[in-house]
Amino acid sequence: MHVDKAIVESPELKASASGDWSVDKATQVSRFSIDVSAPKLGQLLGKFGYVGNIKDGETAAKIQAEWPGSPARFAMERLQGNLHMDIKDGRFVDIEPGAGRVFGLLSINELQRRLRLDFSDLFKKGFTFDQISGDFMLSRGDAYTDNTIIKGPAARIAITGRTGLVRRDYEQLITVTPHLTSSLPLAGAIANPGIGAALFLAQKLFENQLDAITRYQYTVRGSWDKPVIERVSQLKPVEQKQP
Repeated sequence: MHVDKAIVESPELKASASGDWSVDKATQVSRFSIDVSAPKLGQLLGKFGYVGNIKDGETAAKIQAEWPGSPARFAMERLQGNLHMDIKDGRFVDIEPGAGRVFGLLSINELQRRLRLDFSDLFKKGFTFDQISGDFMLSRGDAYTDNTIIKGPAARIAITGRTGLVRRDYEQLITVTPHLTSSLPLAGAIANPGIGAALFLAQKLFENQLDAITRYQYTVRGSWDKPVIERVSQLKPVEQKQP
């Protein structure tokens, strides 16, 4: 059976799918391409059982996957395929342990508390992000990524590794790069216009080097409820290949 288009729509999300349901004697396989959009990330996660305190975040996701059985047997632990997601303009607020922990979008406050720099003015009400984007390989209840990036005014956060969607665990490397250089010229200009101009020039010349100096990395392992977050003493490559 070929499905040209199937649509599920609610105030929280809209999903459209097309694909095939193949039956060969006792063997059944479903192969579908699914597009999902939602005005708010938190509501979208809630539909899939991952409820977290995430505000706003216009979301678009595309899944290309197959699973054994009929279309009605769609389940995370049965999927093989790929997922791309793009989320814009949202905020992580104080997330309780175990809530909203999907694809490594863990509580940013947990990482912030491990930074030795003071971002209280930026983090006191959560972590605002401009964009979250990434690609995931879905395989039997696990999601692997080597290019998930969270971009925000305060920092850039890169996520690589595995998220267990069925076992609800992590095996990831998180790289946090605070945006310090963008604030230097403004601070200098307030103190002295000449200093501000000099800092602006220094920013343009040494921006990448300054960002690298302030970069932090963490390994995240264990269950969603009690992840073990450890600081990496020697920086590793930010991008890694999927297993």
